Amino acid sequence: MRRHIGHNLALASILVSPLFAQLHLITGSPSPDEPPPGGYESAVFRLKPGGSLARVATIVPAAVGSDWIVESQGMRKMVIGDKIETSIFVFDFDKVGIVKQCDEPEFPNWANLDRWLVDSQARGPVLALDRGNSIHPESQHLLGMVLDPSVACDKSFAKMDPGELNHAALSGVSGVAEIGGRDWMSLALHRNTGKLELPFPQGSFFFDQNLPLEMFAGMELPWTHVLVNNSEVMAVSITDLGKSIEQRLVVLRKRDKTWLRVPKVSEKFAARGFGAWVAITAAQAKSALLPESAGRQEWATARQTARSSGPNIGLRMDDYPLAYPGLIYLCDARTEQVRTLRTNQGDSEILLVDGETIYYRANDKLYSAAIAEKDFAEPKLLATDEAIRDAHWAFIKR
Repeated sequence: MRRHIGHNLALASILVSPLFAQLHLITGSPSPDEPPPGGYESAVFRLKPGGSLARVATIVPAAVGSDWIVESQGMRKMVIGDKIETSIFVFDFDKVGIVKQCDEPEFPNWANLDRWLVDSQARGPVLALDRGNSIHPESQHLLGMVLDPSVACDKSFAKMDPGELNHAALSGVSGVAEIGGRDWMSLALHRNTGKLELPFPQGSFFFDQNLPLEMFAGMELPWTHVLVNNSEVMAVSITDLGKSIEQRLVVLRKRDKTWLRVPKVSEKFAARGFGAWVAITAAQAKSALLPESAGRQEWATARQTARSSGPNIGLRMDDYPLAYPGLIYLCDARTEQVRTLRTNQGDSEILLVDGETIYYRANDKLYSAAIAEKDFAEPKLLATDEAIRDAHWAFIKR
C-alpha cells in the first residue's frame, strides 16, 4: 500500500511539474517573404509530459499573418498587429489567450513608423504607435493603446507624450536572420554628449541616461539601437557606419546606474533580454572560413519550401549577408559574467531565462540547461517537433 501511494505521489509530482505543466512556446514571424495571401501564423504550444507539444491557441492565423510582434516578460504579454485587417491582438501569458482585440484607428491615412510596449505611469501597460502621415509629416505623433481588457477599444486610444518612452519595454531581436522580428528602438547618438535622441515634430525624446563617450570612442559614424529595456537593464548596440562597420554591445545596470561594456564575443550579434540576463547570438560576415551557417545539413526538406508556419530558412540564410556559427552567449549584468553555449547549429536561440534555467532551441529541438557557477550544466533535450523550428518566444504560465 505504501509503495502504491509513493508511486502515485511521484506521478502527481511529474504531472504538476512547472516545466511540463506551464512551459509554453509561441511561433510567429513578421518576415516580408511570407506566402500569399496573408503571412505566417502565430500559435501557442504547451510542452506535455513525455516531450510532445500540444497546440493550445492560435493568436493570428496564416490567412491573416503578422505584420509586427512585440513582447514583454515583465508585462506578461505579447501584442501582434496583423497584415490584412489592421487589427491589434493582445495575448496574455497567464490566461494563455487573447484578452483584447482592437482595430487601429485612422487607417489607412496613417502609417505606423514603429511600435513599442510602454509601462505608462499614467495608464499602465500601453502599446505606443509611432504614427506618421506622408502628406502632413508635421502631424507625426505617438498614439497609445491601453492594453487593459476592461477598457473598451473606443476608449483605449489617445495621444502620448514622447517622454513616456523612457518606460518602453524592449525585448530585442528574435530568431536568426531577424526571422522572429525586431523589438528595438533606433536612436540618433549625440557624439559630444552621449545623448540618445528620437525626434518628433513636437519635440525630441531623450532617454534619461546618456551613453558614456568612451563606449563609442574611435568610431567614425556611430549609430545606436536600444535592443533591451526593462526594469533591470538597458542594452544598447553601437554600430560604426563608417569604414570599420564595428559593432559593440553596452549594458546599463539600472540598480547602480553603471554602464558595462560587454566583451567582444563575436564580430556581429543579435541580443535579447530576460531581466538582468542578456542573450547574445553570434554572427559574422560570410567568408571562406564560414561560408554558411552551422548545421545546415540538419534543416529538413520541408524547411526549404513555402509553409504557413514560418519562413524558408534555407533561402533566408542564403540571401542573408551573415552566417551563424552556432554560438550563444549569456551575459549576467549583475555579476558581469559571460557564459558560452555552443549549439553547433546556426538556427538556434535562447527563448527564455527563468530563474537559473535557460530554455533554448536548436533547429527543431527544445532544450533546457541549468546556469552553473562558471558555465552551464549538461543540456536536457525536452522535445523534438516541427513547430519548434518556428518558435521564437517562450513563457511559463504563472
